[in-house]
Amino acid sequence: MTRVTKDEELNDLISEMTDRFGKPPTVVVRMLEQARLRIWANQWQIRAIHCDEKFAILDYQDRNSAAELVLRSKGRARVVDQRQVFFPLRNAADADVLLEDLKSLLLPR
Repeated sequence: MTRVTKDEELNDLISEMTDRFGKPPTVVVRMLEQARLRIWANQWQIRAIHCDEKFAILDYQDRNSAAELVLRSKGRARVVDQRQVFFPLRNAADADVLLEDLKSLLLPR
């Protein structure tokens, strides 16, 4: 899964896994969605994502991409320095809500 670099490749992997093993359990679905976030973050030139209790902290490489994420978030996200964007989370303790929040921000352009 770490070699998958495009949405299409991930979708193919999901289809193949489903054909072979049936519907994946929740923990596997979450892992696949994390892989999707990794792909999308890479497209936004995000090097890493860390979460604390209130924020997702995105380490960015490109200032223009970071500014575009702030606009996309309708001002919820903010650039805090030369390498990080802070994005407020609704509930960092709930993995599904956390994934939903990050996916809404990082959808491909």
